[in-house]
Amino acid sequence: LNIVIRLSRLGDAIRFEVVDDGAGMSPERAADIMRRDKEAGYGIGNVHERIQLAYGPEYGVTLFSRPGIGTQVVITCPLQ
Repeated sequence: LNIVIRLSRLGDAIRFEVVDDGAGMSPERAADIMRRDKEAGYGIGNVHERIQLAYGPEYGVTLFSRPGIGTQVVITCPLQ
């Protein structure tokens, strides 16, 4: 398992990205996590909602994953 962490600036935003080449997950599981599904947990969905409430809909957490390939989580916030 490899994990890559990147931090970059995109105009007036900062992008924090974590990528792994682990087991990945199904699109349904990823959607459950982002929806704050009780069984999947509240963490990532809660962070996403709080960022959007504080800074607007163009910011937040994005989750990409494919079974057998890995997962990418991107957090975008304004640069302050």
